[in-house]
Amino acid sequence: MSVLSFISTIFEPATKLIDELHTSEEEKMEMQRQVKQIENEFLGKVLDYETKLMESQASIIKAEATGQS
Repeated sequence: MSVLSFISTIFEPATKLIDELHTSEEEKMEMQRQVKQIENEFLGKVLDYETKLMESQASIIKAEATGQS
């Protein structure tokens, strides 16, 4: 399971709970929008982390390849 699908799985119960609430459609839509916004912000941070991790790994590989060992 990839990290991105795992994160989506974390937010799935909140989305289902919102669907089951006894509120107006406008309130449900607003809550769903807020949950999706939080999920997207979190996904963005995870992608930033993954990018930095890959850049670090690439620089290590480059240093090892050019080193005299």
